[in-house]
Amino acid sequence: ARFLGLSNLLTGRIVATSPLRAQTDLGVFEGAWDGPERPGLGSPLTLLFRPGGARLGPANGEVNHLRGVIADSVFRGDGFRVNLRAANGQEFSFSLDRALEPGQEVTLTLDDGSVQFLREAG
Repeated sequence: ARFLGLSNLLTGRIVATSPLRAQTDLGVFEGAWDGPERPGLGSPLTLLFRPGGARLGPANGEVNHLRGVIADSVFRGDGFRVNLRAANGQEFSFSLDRALEPGQEVTLTLDDGSVQFLREAG
């Protein structure tokens, strides 16, 4: 996926199969699987966070929350590209409807369908 220009990638392992959930070093995420066979418990995988699927808001529930510090926020015609630096040092890029101040600590909630599970390469 990285060769397609997709950089919002994170590795994890399946911890529940119904609904499909993965544990990562940044929390638990629930996502969609498009592969022919659903992964089993403990299976390694890569998570893709779609840039348009995040919203600023309180962490309701236990899954699909990404916490971090705003690295930068740039106007892009129909909104803002916001880069979030997570606790593990990795940066993720999302499209939001408003600018956020660099250095601001935030929690982004990832909408249903914006977390895609991909088979682990290798």
